Amino acid sequence: MASDDKNDGKSDYREWFDDPYVFNIPDATYDDLPKLVRSLKRAAIDAYVRDKKDSLTANYSRTEDEYTISVGTANGGSVTTRITRPDENGEGGGKVTTTTFTAFGYSKDTSEDMTEEFEGVRHKINSIIKPWVDLPDPKRIGEEVGECQRVISLLADKATIQSGKVVPSGTIQTKVNSIHEELVQMGGYTMEAFKSNIIENVGGIVSNLYAATTLWSATLNAEQGTFTKARESVVQTVKNSIKMFNDIANDDHGKLEFILEVAKFAVEAFKTFSGVEALGKVADTASSGLRIMEKIKDDKNPSAKAASYEDGIAALLGAFRDINRSITKVENAIKANIIDNMDAMSKARESYDLKVKATKSSDIKNSDKTHIEQSRIDNILGDCRHTIIEQLDLAWTAIENIDMADCVIRNEHVGIGVRGPSPKFHDFKWLLHDLIKRLSNDTQNAFKNFELAIECIKEQDQLSKRNLDSMRGSIEGESGPDPWQDRD
Repeated sequence: MASDDKNDGKSDYREWFDDPYVFNIPDATYDDLPKLVRSLKRAAIDAYVRDKKDSLTANYSRTEDEYTISVGTANGGSVTTRITRPDENGEGGGKVTTTTFTAFGYSKDTSEDMTEEFEGVRHKINSIIKPWVDLPDPKRIGEEVGECQRVISLLADKATIQSGKVVPSGTIQTKVNSIHEELVQMGGYTMEAFKSNIIENVGGIVSNLYAATTLWSATLNAEQGTFTKARESVVQTVKNSIKMFNDIANDDHGKLEFILEVAKFAVEAFKTFSGVEALGKVADTASSGLRIMEKIKDDKNPSAKAASYEDGIAALLGAFRDINRSITKVENAIKANIIDNMDAMSKARESYDLKVKATKSSDIKNSDKTHIEQSRIDNILGDCRHTIIEQLDLAWTAIENIDMADCVIRNEHVGIGVRGPSPKFHDFKWLLHDLIKRLSNDTQNAFKNFELAIECIKEQDQLSKRNLDSMRGSIEGESGPDPWQDRD
């Protein structure tokens, strides 16, 4: 049902109340929650009045506008109490008029008033629903997930199988493979050293960072899945509670039940995003020790019977406790997954950190001159170098602007706090950011070192030797902030 009100915000709800005892919006969404809550208040007040005023000897009825309770008296008279009913928005009502009929006529009494009691019911409903009226918007979370996907695509577009091995086949890896092939074709000491010490390691590190970034992003996708289902569960709960209170108001036993799949949906969202099978093979190959989110389960589908207004309130409270328990399970699992993966990365730092060793002029083999093929060197130091550095720089720059905190803000009583697992999510974010940025800097130094080594081989003069030896300071110098710093 559309959430936008027509007629300057004054919607006609009358179609929902053709039968005052039944309420139903089959296609209601989270956007309809304010309307549903107003109707829940009305239904709860209906149940409250039935509990408070009905008796075995009373004739009770309800119309669109009022409740009527009639009781016969011992002297053949009767007492009829009329109570104004809340409107379709759950507001108002509670004015009581009692008419006493006797053989001598009738009298009216308006001294009793239930407006404060009705307001108390509305206040109770508001206090229960308040934490759930402004849950994180899955579409807003999805925007940040989209930014995560951009970073992932820069590191590796997809995983492919080559010679029985899972290999990311993104732009960076394509260029790394091209460089590798060029170096193999040329041979020689310098080319072999650059291939084995730098190029083969760069490819492996990018694969690991791809896997780590994917798992980091998958936790945000799990949050999106969590609140997609949480919103659906809230709508289900309110709709079914309206029916439950209507049943109570009809002097029948009410029942509140719904299917709870918050945790299930969150885990599926994590696995679908990460592509667990292929990603696991990449991680295993790299000995990265990365882990997927542990399997978690929702509690048994909630179900509660209610024979009174108080029973209904207890069932409503219980339903939201069950929803919150699932959200809390998911967010604790997300937090634990992030901590575990950061710890795993810290224990395998060499898998994420390129170690560049400066080439000394004294290491240069004069015989390598015969192995140099300038067209292949131009490809390595031209397009391939430029593209690799560009992609890495785009990745660490893009990751800076990704934020979980703002898009998962909710009431403090929902899940594990106002911003959920975002503090640990951001710790992981800056670890990845610093590692990618350092890799970019180290790779630039490695390419420059290789370039000067080739120049030294070709020229074999003092100037080229001094230029090559001067790289030692740049390579061994500070490469920016320590990625492994204590984030706490």
